[in-house]
Amino acid sequence: MQNRLYIITLFILILLTGVRQSAAQERLTPADAEDVAIAFYKTGGLVPNFKNWIEEREPYNLTPLALRPQVMEEELLRLNTAYKNFNPEKDFLIVKTTALLKTQKNVVVVTDEQGEETEKNEYELIIRFDQKSDVLYFPYQFLEQNIMIVPLKLKDLKTTPLNKLDFERIRGATSENIPVPFILRLRAQKADIEEPYEVDGFDQWALSTEVVSMETWNENGSLLWEYSAPWYVSPHSEKIHKLYNEREK
Repeated sequence: MQNRLYIITLFILILLTGVRQSAAQERLTPADAEDVAIAFYKTGGLVPNFKNWIEEREPYNLTPLALRPQVMEEELLRLNTAYKNFNPEKDFLIVKTTALLKTQKNVVVVTDEQGEETEKNEYELIIRFDQKSDVLYFPYQFLEQNIMIVPLKLKDLKTTPLNKLDFERIRGATSENIPVPFILRLRAQKADIEEPYEVDGFDQWALSTEVVSMETWNENGSLLWEYSAPWYVSPHSEKIHKLYNEREK
């Protein structure tokens, strides 16, 4: 039985290494300003004036007059299709940023049923984003509009428990003074369409989001740390489960 558990554990570790390295090669496309604008309007139940969007930017405004009707038709089709297909519940917004990671070991005293006290080590990861504002947000400018993505309850996730192995791995691969690439998957929840907020000197429309997952990678392209909401199975975990099930069969 022990040999079987050892083999299964070893196999999962091999799969995990392979999946991490192959996943690092996948190109996660971050949301651009247009993606965020479409998400904001669709979540808020508003249909944008796509004609104005097209006329005020490339490629339309750089196209010769004779060809502009064709560009208008193509761009209207593209934008209307993107708006129609966007599903706030399923189409997550990917934000690429940087963060400072700090690992911390705490010694806590645990009392057992007999009243005896023993010391126990607990480990945690502290995530810090380089923002001075009281509100953590990610700003986007689309045409003349400023839209900020606001991840709700992200503050609660900035300190996360770790096991000892993850603590040692992250501690050995990072420095708390050097930012690392950091990726968030966010699910649009509410677009505040009543009025913008003045934040950091700008009027900004707020798109509130839920944190779906967070992850960071080390220099050799392996997944260093990942968090997923309880209801969400990340692509990396899904691949591991799939490969493991295929192996079992």
